[in-house]
Amino acid sequence: MIQINTPMPNSCSGCFAFDDNGDYPTCIITQHSRGYNFNIHTKRMPDCPLTSRPKGRWILSSLQDEEDSMNGNYLYECSNCDAADLHSEHVHVPYCWHCGAEMEDN
Repeated sequence: MIQINTPMPNSCSGCFAFDDNGDYPTCIITQHSRGYNFNIHTKRMPDCPLTSRPKGRWILSSLQDEEDSMNGNYLYECSNCDAADLHSEHVHVPYCWHCGAEMEDN
């Protein structure tokens, strides 16, 4: 599987790895093709190698420094890679600075 950091295409026609220059629709990654009656606008190939990256979320760490707490900063950890990030409670950081995972809104 190939993990992509973009929304999954709903069909082969919206995919960057789709080739329809020949007689049969072909996946550039797997080199598999389907017959000319394969509906590229509504289906994805059964062996599609793409998977979307799971969203992460910030978890408030219990390893909070007292001085940081007094200054209004909070230590958050990424649920995907456990990297810690220090920021204000009111700042929304949409991506993990370490692994690049998109963060869910909490």
